Amino acid sequence: MNEKDVIFIDTGVYGTGIWYTGMLLNEVYNPDNMFYYYGGYNLYQTNRENYNSKEVIKTTSFDTEENLLSLYDFVKQRKEFVYDKNLYNVGYLLQNFFKGKILHFSCPFVNYNINENVIVTLHDDYFNLNDLDKVLSFKKAKYKIAITEVTKKRYELFGFENMEVIHLGVFKSIKKLDIDKLERTDLVNELMNIKNKYKIVLTVGVGMYKNNELVCKALMDEKYYHIHIGNDIPLFKCSSKLFKNYINLTLDEMNIVYNFTDVYVRPTKQEGFGLPSIELGTLGIPVVLSDIETNHEVMGDSAIYIKKYFDVPSIRKGIEEGLSDNQTIKKFNKEYYSYDAYKQRMLNYIHKIN
Repeated sequence: MNEKDVIFIDTGVYGTGIWYTGMLLNEVYNPDNMFYYYGGYNLYQTNRENYNSKEVIKTTSFDTEENLLSLYDFVKQRKEFVYDKNLYNVGYLLQNFFKGKILHFSCPFVNYNINENVIVTLHDDYFNLNDLDKVLSFKKAKYKIAITEVTKKRYELFGFENMEVIHLGVFKSIKKLDIDKLERTDLVNELMNIKNKYKIVLTVGVGMYKNNELVCKALMDEKYYHIHIGNDIPLFKCSSKLFKNYINLTLDEMNIVYNFTDVYVRPTKQEGFGLPSIELGTLGIPVVLSDIETNHEVMGDSAIYIKKYFDVPSIRKGIEEGLSDNQTIKKFNKEYYSYDAYKQRMLNYIHKIN
């Protein structure tokens, strides 16, 4: 099969690993065969500007057979839309538009009642048990991609078979910068002022499993500056004066923050893949992670691991070790996780399926 024969349906929420996966796949497929839809509520919560820039489809716009053709015309013209409620029916409906074609869904969690002739990318398995029936419906997909061996093994417990593991890669926009030569934007000036006074400890990501609040506690003595990328601050209170939270960054802005970082820490309880780890690893920034199976699969011996990742003193010790160890990260396999290598893994998979 050729990648031009696949219809790519990009779904998910801005700022998540699922969104990231979709963005990676954007350069794999033919632009004429790519369509985008997003969940209104989650998109609005995470990125209101992007939400407001898209036309919102109301639920009643395509809840009957009579409306399917008009929705198809809408999608063909605009290529992307926001659905105002949940997305479970959209995948099923889009399959009706593209009968005879193979569809690749970047996020199976928003595609219910899929048929067999589709590709689904399976992410982490710590989904809401209320969605279990929807998750189990993905078993009948003919082509199933898991992002890690850990993910594959966990889905196998639910009876999933014939899964291919394809590790993700790093956006081309994530690259090493000479921070002294950057244009002096407000962001760069702010980061430069921080960097001149403190070592920067970075956390990235949203969710109860990330344990970001424990990192805040580990840095309360204000010896180091804590920067967090993510909009979950309401979930934990960080009262340190040496704390900055960035949300809604562009990829280029995120790359700038990465380049100012001295150590990245993620003492997460569970992990689907850990995309920021390979991004920071690509830049040669020390990475400190929880001692769990997924992190070992992705980062191998190029990261520093915290065995008691739920323990504040242990997290602090890991941060200190990361700040003093710039050798471990040199073991990171930049070539394997490059975008070009990821794209080739995907193309090899598409070309071998029929």
